[in-house]
Amino acid sequence: MVSEIKADKLTNQSGDQDTSVDLSTNDVVAVKIAGSEKFRVHSDGNVAIAKTSLSTWTSGYNALQIAGRGFVAGEASSDLYLGQGAYHNSGWKYEASSEAVSMTQHSAGKITHFVAASGTAGNAISWITAMDIEPSGRTTNAATIGGHHTKIVNTHGSTPDCLWLNFSAAAPDNNSQYFLYASDSSSQKMTIWSDGDVVNHDNSYGSTSDQKLKQQITDASSQWADIKAIKVRKYKMNEDVEIHGDSDNHWRLGVVAQELEASGMSGLVKERADRDAEGEILKTTTKSVKYSILYMKAIKALQEAMARIETLETKVAALEAK
Repeated sequence: MVSEIKADKLTNQSGDQDTSVDLSTNDVVAVKIAGSEKFRVHSDGNVAIAKTSLSTWTSGYNALQIAGRGFVAGEASSDLYLGQGAYHNSGWKYEASSEAVSMTQHSAGKITHFVAASGTAGNAISWITAMDIEPSGRTTNAATIGGHHTKIVNTHGSTPDCLWLNFSAAAPDNNSQYFLYASDSSSQKMTIWSDGDVVNHDNSYGSTSDQKLKQQITDASSQWADIKAIKVRKYKMNEDVEIHGDSDNHWRLGVVAQELEASGMSGLVKERADRDAEGEILKTTTKSVKYSILYMKAIKALQEAMARIETLETKVAALEAK
């Protein structure tokens, strides 16, 4: 059963009370304008709104279904409009310069097309594309702003993670596919490749090192014994061999975390919990090495070696002069 509301106006005479229509015994409440149904409330609470007729619509899984056409000038197939705009005789006007206006539409193969408005109060709305979601799932965000484009915030108080980049169906392990690609208007500046390599335009990697951030600054102790105790190994990574097959191209140079610990340098080893494909923490762990600190130890040991060499050179020179 369908109940129709036919009226030129539904007016709230009291001014501060809601005007209501009680049709609780009916399956559908329908509103027609000029003989064409535009608004429908189903008995299950679902609401449907459309610029075209709703006469063939039935209750579905969506609590709110909206379908419009030509809602905003220049946007051919608007489906949803939210914000501070208002329609005047001369077209859509921007009502509040401090409020954003947004809408969604199907356009040029896009599933969803979010459009933001700009302008000044009382003037025509100027629309700019803010985000596209394509049928493939590719998302494009656009902004004309000074400062950062995107901020991701995790407010969890104890175990927060923030961003995960994952190839869920492949393991490229190469320098063709990337996890992260950064470029400007002229060239590529930084890339994290699928094999984990990090490349940047200037070959510059740094750490905050200002004196104002440090205290108790003294000369480092001798690193001679530590560096002498390190076992420098060549090896192949299991994953490289499993993916690409065994090859001399896979040889690497470095240290083994457990051997470094055995040499008395456990402070250079970190252990983290492994995670599964869904990000859940497993009972196994993997060790990593703080190579950046290891390099600094090597520099200190090199300085010690240079000092010894210079001392020996002085002694040799003195002997040769006799």
